[in-house]
Amino acid sequence: MGIFMFKISHELLPPMFQNIFHLNNTVHNYCTRHSENYHLYRVNTDVSNQKAKRLSDSLPYNILLQT
Repeated sequence: MGIFMFKISHELLPPMFQNIFHLNNTVHNYCTRHSENYHLYRVNTDVSNQKAKRLSDSLPYNILLQT
């Protein structure tokens, strides 16, 4: 992942990869000490956890014992 991020920050990858990551200074308009860092988007994992719980609840008991 480090090599990939290096290549993105130095524009060594094809243009299709350039819009995947955004710098903090493109997300908001005020100066911070982290404005030149890549922006980390928060992901709501509650939906994923609910889907995983429903999946595990629907599995037969003998399969659950094998994991």
